[in-house]
Amino acid sequence: MKRFAGIILAVSLALGGCAQLKEIVDNGISNPVNTERVVAIKSGYGIALSGAVAYRDSCARRIIPPDCRLIVPKLVSANRKVEIALSRLDSIRKLGPNIDITEAVNALSDAVNDLKVLVPTGGQ
Repeated sequence: MKRFAGIILAVSLALGGCAQLKEIVDNGISNPVNTERVVAIKSGYGIALSGAVAYRDSCARRIIPPDCRLIVPKLVSANRKVEIALSRLDSIRKLGPNIDITEAVNALSDAVNDLKVLVPTGGQ
């Protein structure tokens, strides 16, 4: 009896999955990430990048303490991660508006936050 119940459960789950798949194909997937969030992340990146460039230039001109030379390579590495995440996000978005870009947006947000943390502020 348990075996028969297991078979019925498996078949019903499979049919339920088919119904969901048909609904997705018919109606499409609504993207949980809105454009405003992507724009906000890119704006934050622009600000962080401006700070990183100013810091790098100040370091090159020896306006700030020499230990800045330890931070600049980290800034370059963090910026490279942001550029990769941006490229990935743009590639996924080109596939269509119904593609879920949550993972790519979260990766971009994390990369931008990593860059922001590295950009010294204030007394540096």
